[in-house]
Amino acid sequence: MATIVLHDLTSAHVRHYIQQPAHALLIVGPTGIGKQFLAQHLAKELIKGDVGTYAYIKFIEPEKDKSSIGIEAIRELQHFLKLKLPTNAPWRIIVIPQAQGLTTEAQNALLKSLEEPPERTLFILASNSEQALLPTIRSRSQQLTVHIPTQQTLLDQFKDDGHEAKELQQAYMMSGGLPGLMSSLLSDQDHPLKGAVATARKLLQSTQFERLTLVDGLSKDKPAALNVIFVLQHMARAATTASAKVSDGSAHQRIKQWHKIHRAAYQAEQSYAVSGQAKLTLTNMMLSL
Repeated sequence: MATIVLHDLTSAHVRHYIQQPAHALLIVGPTGIGKQFLAQHLAKELIKGDVGTYAYIKFIEPEKDKSSIGIEAIRELQHFLKLKLPTNAPWRIIVIPQAQGLTTEAQNALLKSLEEPPERTLFILASNSEQALLPTIRSRSQQLTVHIPTQQTLLDQFKDDGHEAKELQQAYMMSGGLPGLMSSLLSDQDHPLKGAVATARKLLQSTQFERLTLVDGLSKDKPAALNVIFVLQHMARAATTASAKVSDGSAHQRIKQWHKIHRAAYQAEQSYAVSGQAKLTLTNMMLSL
């Protein structure tokens, strides 16, 4: 499993949950913060073994090339829940690492299992936003919010794993301080945001004219565009934090530039939320970077 790096507050909540697990846990945090790693870590700690070989754990994820989880997956889960759990198995665990993808139908079907879970059965859900889930799901789940660790916490942890300072600083800036994404960049593992990181980096290194040539392609893929906007915001926040700790004469100018980038990405995110004019939104962002 990739390295898991947690904010002190999140770490305290994790320890409490492992000691006193609730039948349903909802992990909430932005994409790239390491929710899936955390869900696997919790499962491993609860069973005190390898989640890959444990027979009584089930992961429910979207089918390949899909973002939603339909009711069929929950119906299949209900068969799994009916299986007898042997006395030597500590828990039956169901992990839904992208719970925001559950359709309303699937959530309503899952609700029945959350209301009356079988004995020694735990549900671990992870979502980018609690609002993506029905209030009835949220009310039956203990919530664990994943906070972004400090820059120093991240650098110290990954340094202990044998990474060089220059490599760490680059990964920190590219990931925007999101530990799950940073871990994937350092370990060369796949991650849903890796493509967005590459595109964002390209945008920041390009001329304004070169950026504008990318608008047409990005405007045809809203999820990809939103991921790039998301990554740009986190890059800008991380770079601003890092620049504020440097006392050289150019630090003020760098902070000013990163504020400008963050503002452009934030305005693009807001525009996407209220307008369907993808090309205009992206063009304005490219001109403002």
